[in-house]
Amino acid sequence: MDRQEQLIDVVWAVIVIQGAITLLSFLEALAMGAFQGVPLVPILVLSGGGAILALASARGLRARRRWARRATMIAESLVVLVGSINLLLSMAMTQQIGLVPLLTTIVAPLVVIVLLRRTREWYATPESVVS
Repeated sequence: MDRQEQLIDVVWAVIVIQGAITLLSFLEALAMGAFQGVPLVPILVLSGGGAILALASARGLRARRRWARRATMIAESLVVLVGSINLLLSMAMTQQIGLVPLLTTIVAPLVVIVLLRRTREWYATPESVVS
């Protein structure tokens, strides 16, 4: 196993963890929405779609799919953007930054982005594609 594959394994693990967190968040939001009478369509689209995207892209990354790399880069960039806005607003209102939101919306996505940028060549060579 070369260095590129090891980096992909780390990226895969982080994305699977993110997908699991998103899936649990989706189930919680679905249960809370059902009991409180909240419209469930936004919950299904945003949280459910995010969980499906994370888990599908994790599988695609392991199979060396370029679409999975692109989708992951775009999704993680959006998470960093929205997370940064949320953290700035939270800091402006409470003068505090939560450690968990910082780790889940800034640090983990940035780790994925940096590692995927280091594995660009691995996705460019199709001769050893894993099925």
